[in-house]
Amino acid sequence: MAATATVGHATPAPAPATVMSDAAMAAWIEQRHMYGVWQQQGQQGAIGLDSGGLRAACPEGRRGLWHEAGHDGRTDVCEYLKSKGLLDLIDQRNSEGWTPLYIALYYRKRGCEVDGGQRSGRQRHP
Repeated sequence: MAATATVGHATPAPAPATVMSDAAMAAWIEQRHMYGVWQQQGQQGAIGLDSGGLRAACPEGRRGLWHEAGHDGRTDVCEYLKSKGLLDLIDQRNSEGWTPLYIALYYRKRGCEVDGGQRSGRQRHP
């Protein structure tokens, strides 16, 4: 006899994640000083918020937007990048070989708190 679950015992589905606005994303990029990194890489102007501009801000072998989002524990930024079609870059490694997920777990395990875009009491690591 097959077991069946009743509706009363079913786990409710999580609420859908809210994707941040373009203005909020631009403010986060500015706060993280990503424009300076962008220009150091030889790029001109602001980071575009279209998928091409955001993709260019995630260079192979360097710290990119996914890494910054992992560092800050910003799931809203992750959802934004996903909505722009950048999910294929989520496993990209930085110069130290760290993925965005590893960075997120590293800082969460250390118990670091976000304070003004920087982790309190810790220097930035890869």
